[in-house]
Amino acid sequence: KLVNQVVETFGKIDILVNNAAISNDVRILDENILDDFDKTVSIIVRAAVNLCHCALPHLIESNGAIVNVSATPKPPDFEQFIPMVLPRIPLGRIAQADEIARPVVFLASGLASFITGALLPVDGGFVLS
Repeated sequence: KLVNQVVETFGKIDILVNNAAISNDVRILDENILDDFDKTVSIIVRAAVNLCHCALPHLIESNGAIVNVSATPKPPDFEQFIPMVLPRIPLGRIAQADEIARPVVFLASGLASFITGALLPVDGGFVLS
C-alpha cells in the first residue's frame, strides 16, 4: 500500500531508506523475551524486507538505490548513558542528525553508484575503541 501510494503521488521511486528502529530494554531472562524479539524483528527486519520486495521493481526501473540504516541499541535512559559511552567515542561527542543523514544521502546518490553491500560505520570512531 505504501509503495503504491508513493508511486501514485510522485510517479516513481528513486530511493528507499529503511531506518525503522525500536528502543527495547529486553534481557534474555525476561519472561516475554520471545514476544519482544518477535516485535523487534517485525519492526526492523521484516518491514525492511517487505519494503525492499515491494519497491524493487520500481527501483530497478528508476535505477534507484536502497539504503539500510541500523544503530546500536539506545538504552531507555539515554541521558544517563551518555557519560558512560562518550569516553569510548574518539571524537568525544554524540552525532548530530545531519551527520547521520549526509552519508545516507551520499549512498542514495549517483556518487555512490559503484558501492553495493557496504557497511559504513558513522559512529565517531566508536567501533575502533
